[in-house]
Amino acid sequence: KFTLSGLGYHLISKEFNVKLINYNFWYPIDKTTLHLIDQVDEITQKTGRKVKLLGHSQGGLLSIDIAQQRPDLVERVIALGAPLRGTHTAYVHYPVPSCQQMLPNNSYGRGLLEREFSNEVNFYSIYSPFDQIIQPWESALLPKGFNHLKNIRVENVGHLGLIGPGCYDLVERLLKEKKQNII
Repeated sequence: KFTLSGLGYHLISKEFNVKLINYNFWYPIDKTTLHLIDQVDEITQKTGRKVKLLGHSQGGLLSIDIAQQRPDLVERVIALGAPLRGTHTAYVHYPVPSCQQMLPNNSYGRGLLEREFSNEVNFYSIYSPFDQIIQPWESALLPKGFNHLKNIRVENVGHLGLIGPGCYDLVERLLKEKKQNII
């Protein structure tokens, strides 16, 4: 099942063109990214337009990675509860390759943060201080000091609440925004 299906169906009901893409969450994130880039490339070739990527948790990392590697394919990224700097809860499933890449201060996350965030793409990180999975919650923050990177704090939701009805309007608003530099 898709973890974003509720949000996806909500967006479809609001007449957004949505494609939910499933992936094996236990595979190494960097290898999954390469597979997903091919799918995103196919979509952009069919539509003739850049895509807006929306990803929750590990999916947020994947979305950022895709946009960094192929900014020519992506207009914006909305990452919800993405452990950019890792999370202590990844130790629970340590043997899983993707969880090893989500440990605090891991090389995968450091690589994402050190790589260029193309100013051709607007990046949003929606996070919550009540996120019980991304520990510490500050791990979900994008670097500061760039107009095209924006951290958006939401209150009173946990990790799954970031993809729940309480965040639908925010996500919808960010998807509808005209392409612009974020101030």
